[in-house]
Amino acid sequence: MLPRLRIPSPLSCVLAAWLTTGSLVPHTFAAEVEANPKPKPEQKTKGPEDPPNPPAVPHSTTWQHEELRRFPAKEANQGVAVDDAHIYVISNSAIGKYRKDTFEKVTEWKQPKSGPLIHMNAGITHEGKLYCAHSNFPGIPMTSSIEVWDASTMQHVDSHSLGIDMGSLTWIEPQKDGTWLACFAHYSKDKPRTGRDPSWTELVKFDSEWRRTGGWVFPATLTSHFGGSSCSGGAHGPEGQLYVTGHTWRELYVLKFPTAGSVLEWIDTIPITAEGQAFDWDPKEPGIFYGIIKRTQEVVISRISKRTDTAKEGTTQTKATDQVNEVKEEKVDAKPANTLSEEEQRLGFVSIFNGTSTEGWEQKGNWVIDADGAFYRKEKGGDLTYKAAFVPDDFELRFEWKVSKGCNSGVYYRPAQYEYQVLDNVNSPYGENPRQAAASLFFCMAPSKDATKPLGEWNTARIVGKGTVIQHWLNEEKVLDFDYTDPKWAKEIELLRIRGADLSKRGANIKLQDHGQDVWFRNLRWRTIPADEKLTASPDFTPMPIPPAALEKENARVQQMLNSKRK
Repeated sequence: MLPRLRIPSPLSCVLAAWLTTGSLVPHTFAAEVEANPKPKPEQKTKGPEDPPNPPAVPHSTTWQHEELRRFPAKEANQGVAVDDAHIYVISNSAIGKYRKDTFEKVTEWKQPKSGPLIHMNAGITHEGKLYCAHSNFPGIPMTSSIEVWDASTMQHVDSHSLGIDMGSLTWIEPQKDGTWLACFAHYSKDKPRTGRDPSWTELVKFDSEWRRTGGWVFPATLTSHFGGSSCSGGAHGPEGQLYVTGHTWRELYVLKFPTAGSVLEWIDTIPITAEGQAFDWDPKEPGIFYGIIKRTQEVVISRISKRTDTAKEGTTQTKATDQVNEVKEEKVDAKPANTLSEEEQRLGFVSIFNGTSTEGWEQKGNWVIDADGAFYRKEKGGDLTYKAAFVPDDFELRFEWKVSKGCNSGVYYRPAQYEYQVLDNVNSPYGENPRQAAASLFFCMAPSKDATKPLGEWNTARIVGKGTVIQHWLNEEKVLDFDYTDPKWAKEIELLRIRGADLSKRGANIKLQDHGQDVWFRNLRWRTIPADEKLTASPDFTPMPIPPAALEKENARVQQMLNSKRK
């Protein structure tokens, strides 16, 4: 039985009296958007700047990730917690409570502007209560506390101050024996003031009275990989392993407690689509992972499971070690770039780029062919256009693409603004709006999910157009599938019309966009789809929702376009 958490008097009286006045407003997310179409973004405490993209690390050959669903939540800034029926989405000073079955918002707790809470982090539910790690980040000296809510009423019921001690508290987790684990972070930017950097990040064990009984540090290779930030989330998950996240990277790190010494062992890295921050595991369904994407204010629900095989065609097999920069590659039956498979030959595909020559392509000298047989945009100069033939009216185009950090590019395949978006979803500002994200029909239709691979890896893509049906594929997943004559997509089609496209037009040249950043394309091939081959849009296709802040920017851009046309 865990003890009641206490605040020493008289602070307990003052804080408890104030915290119970936090607002509790039942409503649904849909009603909120309708009532507030242009909400002001929440005032957030500024955290450490995002570090540069980290060096590549070996990815798991044991575990696999599958995104199942995502939904918008304005509180998705710090983390998420889960119980049997609800999802608790956490920001610096507010918590939204959502139903797990419908994702409808049930209620929220929000402190007044003058409240004492500064920077809430991870949350976890335990015995009917929601426990949140809290700190004064980015304040110095670092102070931390544990804040507690009644999960059913969302009333703040308790607090336990840890004072000035081990760092900035980012996550806590109750253990079966009544003890607690707690992570205290340190950041590179604070070193001039504290003398400590991320290598001082510590996992501490407390007894049921919050007395320290043990502690471990993270391996130097992992704290270095955090890139100046620290460990933002952690919890035990599948097979009893300890899983943690960093601040930004789309990776889940698997750790093991040492048999001797004080350094945790980093044993695996699982690529995920959530972007760091705090997370939680579903208490009813093993392996179901809840995370957030802070920049788009979304909750991401995924499944982490054991792989059923140990080798994938054309992939790199790796094993995590402390030497994270030494990646052992073992390619299995990989198909060389810019060649047709037997299936593609049977279907009638024709290569439009052989990996060695620019024949048939027109440019201004800013595109070259690199050592891997890929088109590489090396400098500013304009698009690369295939002039040897027009895109067939009914067609399938397959290609591979890779982007540099922050890159925005695309493949134009029908007249005017008809574009398969190519993007670094994480580091480009366009990534905040799914209608402008990778694999979208740009400024028209969002994909159903973010299926991009980590920055620096090749992505496979397909564009299929037959009659009035359009499909976009990304990494062998069909992420866009609709009929543009279907009335339910009228608003999306109108967006593209305002931008300058007519979806009924045909007869364009393939154009690879130069938008100012380095990008690579290879293995471009197409086929004409025969008349007797049917293509029907899926009635189940659901595009990703547009976060309110991104929608506000989009509406402003549409208004600018309309005003320009009136002049």
